[in-house]
Formats: sequence, structure tokens, C-alpha cells
Amino acid sequence: MLREGQTFPAKFDLIANAMMASKNRDWFVIWNPSYSERIRAAQVGLLSVVVIGPPWLGTTSKQDIAAYVAGELYYNTPLTSLLAQMDGGFIVMIWSEAARTGIIAVDPIGRYALYYSASNGQVVWASHPEPVALLTKGEIRLNQEALNIYLTLKGVPAPWSLLEGIEKLPPAHLLVIRETGVEVKEYLSLKEAGAYEGSFLEAQEWLIHELRCSVEQCVAHSQPIGVFLSGGLDSTTVTTLACQKAPVRAFSVGYMPHYHTDESRYAISVAHSLGVPIEVYRFSSADVINLLDTIVACLPEPVADMALLPQVFLASYVSQSVKIVLDGTGADAIWGGSNKFVAEHYRHFYMRVPRLVRRGLIYPLVRLLPTSRRWPLTNRIYQARIFLRGAEIPCNEDRIFAWSVFLPHELVKKVLSTTWVLDKDVGTDILRALIREFGMQDTISRISYMTLRGISAGIELPKLAAVERLSGLFIHTPFLSNRLIRLAFSLPDSYKVSGPYGKLVLREAAKRIVPPLVFQRRKANFSPPVGQWLTGQLRELFWETLASNEGFFNLDAIRHMWWEQWVGWRDWSAELWAIFMLQHWWNQAGCKRGA
Repeated sequence: MLREGQTFPAKFDLIANAMMASKNRDWFVIWNPSYSERIRAAQVGLLSVVVIGPPWLGTTSKQDIAAYVAGELYYNTPLTSLLAQMDGGFIVMIWSEAARTGIIAVDPIGRYALYYSASNGQVVWASHPEPVALLTKGEIRLNQEALNIYLTLKGVPAPWSLLEGIEKLPPAHLLVIRETGVEVKEYLSLKEAGAYEGSFLEAQEWLIHELRCSVEQCVAHSQPIGVFLSGGLDSTTVTTLACQKAPVRAFSVGYMPHYHTDESRYAISVAHSLGVPIEVYRFSSADVINLLDTIVACLPEPVADMALLPQVFLASYVSQSVKIVLDGTGADAIWGGSNKFVAEHYRHFYMRVPRLVRRGLIYPLVRLLPTSRRWPLTNRIYQARIFLRGAEIPCNEDRIFAWSVFLPHELVKKVLSTTWVLDKDVGTDILRALIREFGMQDTISRISYMTLRGISAGIELPKLAAVERLSGLFIHTPFLSNRLIRLAFSLPDSYKVSGPYGKLVLREAAKRIVPPLVFQRRKANFSPPVGQWLTGQLRELFWETLASNEGFFNLDAIRHMWWEQWVGWRDWSAELWAIFMLQHWWNQAGCKRGA
């Protein structure tokens, strides 16, 4: 028998309630039992439809989606044409009684995760992997390969999951469930965007037009609109377009005590320039302790991004004022804004330095200097060390891989115990496979595809989904609409990166509408002072958590990293935080395992 939890098909209202947890708004799940009476056809039989997602999906109102899906199935037209039009994060579940067929689809960017296991004539799925593992395997076991992937990429992209025997449905894919088994199909390919034939000026106009249309979707469903504003190019562009259409309230988060990565002062300046009211909330280590258990319990899998906690903290306050928030996430990934693109420009000059000077002086010196991110100067040395990680590699793609991974395989082998580390570098292998999968020749488009599918889908987007789940907000990301993604992949490299400047077409388009002060600052790195907290206020919690280590990690290596972090000689804050989050998540999973 095919099963969802216990029996399949089941009441989809129960499925929907299980899919989203905590503070749901009524628009996250729409299920009206009257559809059971309205959607009947002799050829199709009874259809049950559940849609989980925002109050709008593309240009189709959510209230009509169930009938739309039924019509698509009834007239034998492709369901993919509907799904390809739907923006934002969503899960669509359909059951056709007559065809004895179930269809589950996840959104094209991987915002919402769906975990499943298909074996022994049954299918079990859920929004978290633990219940699937318990129902199908009777136990929760960590996946050795996925553990190595997590440490390499700071997250686990689909189809892998951290639990053994559990798969994750990839973005833009369908899970088709029949009595004979399951099949996974792609319904929207980003590899077929085609080549853009317009001018650079026309590309700017098209970009602003599509952004404005995506922003207007929010305006039509909620006023006032909230905006997460950092003062950077992406969030400022979105804020500017939003305040042209509706009342806007900006929100930002800073750190207490002040830290050099705090962007709130830039956000305040931009908000005042636009005439937008702004509220700034200060995040401290005490808030980490208050939020950590709730966040980890909510996460389907650990997210190693340190910015998750201040974002949840900010969203908890924002949700008291607005229901929908705009966010600039995604622009760096698809428009050439990542530091690795700029690094290529600086490498061109670096390689002009005589090899003897590079190898005999610069490289050893940078390795000897302190790299703590506690101070701006040593933070520059930290960035230089990452740059040198790939600068000497002759192959372009291998160089990009070296700059893209979170932990090089040599360091993964250092922090994992010998029984858990793999000889092969599985994280980099995933990036290689994604590069090969993308058919276009443009280097930046290929790297952007690799970033979107291999890194963003494993870190950035699950992080936003967790913030939504915990706060009850819906976070709209205009830069990640289907039409804008396809536009980005169609543009030539010369429209995206020029010398030390990334996001070229976006920068030039934004100059017409955003305040000039946005272009007078360096690209910022929004990250909390976790290194100081782990060696200070969170020291006891960190070691208590690691004490329950079940043989995953080499604790001697971690103690040495922690000591270097404490004395301020090396910066291991991101690495220590990733290890801490994984162990904390596993401890939570252990509680569920023992329940």
C-alpha cells in the first residue's frame, strides 16, 4: 500500500497541517472540503488538492489554484505549465482517486523542502526527515556522505538529506506516486533560457520592469509592506520600488555590543533618504540562548549560516506589524554579485607578480598573520587567505570550486573523526556535476546555476523558510521570480561582471532610482560576532553540546580551533558554528528518536 504517514491517500487537510509547523498564517495552507464536491469528472474522479505557499502564486490567485489544477488534469494539458508560472516557495499535493495517482511538486528554487522515502511498496513524505526515517526505517541514522557534504557546502542540497535512506525532492521537480512505484520528474529547466538578444540598456529596463511586477504582487495582497533593509544595493532597490506603490515599513537588525559587520547605520541612512520609516532591533548573545532550541527544533536540517539567528530575532518583531516582507535574497547568486567573480579580477593582477614572490613571500606571510574577524584589518587578512586558497589553481572551474566551498576537503578530514570522513571530496563533486549539467557556455551563468542549485538551495532558501515558519511572516524574494532567473541566465557574462564590479546590469539599472549613497560603500558581509560569543557567553553551551558527540568529530582538532579563536589568532567562527549547529540538531533528533 502507498502510505503518507499511515495510509495514502489521506485527508489532505491533515497532510497540510503536518507540512507547516508553528505560527502559520491562514494563507499558508488553503484547503476547502467543498472542492471535493466541486471537482468531479467522470474521467478523473475525485481530486484532492492542497497548496502550501504564499497568498499568491504567480498571476493566479491562490483561491483558484485547486480548480486550475483540476482543469489541467481534466483536459490532459501539462501540469508543468501551471507550476512553471508559480513564483515563490510552494508545495502542491494532488490526489486523483480514479487514476490512483498522487503528484507532489516543490517550487523551482527549493524554498520549501519535502523529504520522502519510497521502498517496499510504500511512500512516506513529510516536511522534516525524522518522521520519515522513523516510519520507514524504525530509526534515525546520520548519512555519512551527507555529513561530508554539509561541512563542505555549509548545507545539504537535494536530493541528499542528512538522514540515511531519506531523499529530498529537488527544486522544480515532481514526485509522481502510482501503485507501481514513484517517479521524479523535472518540470522547469533553467538550462533552456536561451541567449538574450537585446542591448545592455534594454536589459536594464527589462530587469526593473520584472522586479517592479514581482514587488507589485505583494502590494496587491497586503499593506503596509515590510522590507528587510540592510542599506545594500539589493534590498535598497526592492525598497525603492515598493515605496513607489504602497506604504512601506523598513526593518533592520544590528548587534549589541556594536560589531564591525553591523549594517544598521547604512540601513537608517537609506531609509531616511527614501523617506521610509525604519525600526532597528539589536541582537545579542542572550538572544541566541533564548532562540537557539526553538530554531534548531524547527529546522528540517541544520543551517550553518550564522545570520539565521538574527534574522529569526528580527522577524519575530516584524510579524507583529506586517504580514508580508520583501527581501533582496538571490541577487548575488544569479546576477554575478558573489565575491568569487570579483576575485577573478584581482587574480589577473596577482598572477603578474613574479612566482617566486607569490610563493616565497606573499603566501607564507598571509598564512602566518592573524586572521581574526574581530577587527577590520585582520578581517582583510582573513579574506586574503580565502583568495589565496584558489588563486594559484590554473583551471578556472577548479579555482571557482576552491572559492565556493565552505570547508576544503583537507579541513573536513581534520574536523571529522576517521570513521566518518570520506576519502573522496563529495561536496566539490556535487558542484562539478552541476557545472557539467548546465549546457550554456557562459562561465558566470554556469557558476550561478551551480550556486543556485548547490549552495543557495542548501543554505539561503531553507534559512528563509525557517524564518517564515517561526515568525508566521511570508518573505517574498523578487529577485528569485522565475522570469528574472531566466532573464539572468540568458544574459551574456559582460552584462553581469566588469572588472571589480559584479551585478553590472543591476547596478546600472538601480542608479536611476536608488539614492547615490548606496554606491559609496563596500559590499558588506552581514554576520554576527559568533566567534566572540562561542568563546565568551556561549562557551559553556558550546562544550556541553559537543560533549554529547557520538564519534562524528575529532574533538582534539576542534579544541585547537576553539583555542585559536579565543586568543584571536585565527578565525574559525563559521566552522565552529557549523559544527555546533550540526551537533545541536542531532541532539534534538536524538530526543525525537527516543520519544
